Amino acid sequence: MESLLKRSLDIGADYIATGHYAQIDRLPNGRYALKKSVTAAKDQTYALYNLTQDQLACTLMPVGAYSKDQIRAIADQINLNVAHKPDSQEICFIPDHDYAGFIEENAGERAPEGNFVDLDGQVIGRHKGITHYTVGQRKGLNLSLGYPVFCCGDTP
Repeated sequence: MESLLKRSLDIGADYIATGHYAQIDRLPNGRYALKKSVTAAKDQTYALYNLTQDQLACTLMPVGAYSKDQIRAIADQINLNVAHKPDSQEICFIPDHDYAGFIEENAGERAPEGNFVDLDGQVIGRHKGITHYTVGQRKGLNLSLGYPVFCCGDTP
């Protein structure tokens, strides 16, 4: 988002607007606060936690004030094709959904394979490299333990 904002300001824009389900509030002291969207089920503040005050000051997040159903209804009213598009759980700017490949290509290196480890430190399987998984992911782990398991990203 930093690159998008910089480029936009460089060509004369005052703001950028994103489709994130989050809100930005200007506090009485002049600082900006990132707030959860009105729909907790779609809230994306977790992905925006590191935005600076300067970035928040130049960013609009209009969909954060609406539920997903309200956004779809608005899109339908103005005949946007995305009104009936299925929800995506992927990164929106990677059209082929190969985010691990995108990271590898842009970083110039491949994340090493490793172990899936449970909260007790026991190895429960192997993974293809950390870039292939997201926090909270439970599908595609290739772990058959008889109960659901999730990627948590860190250890206690």
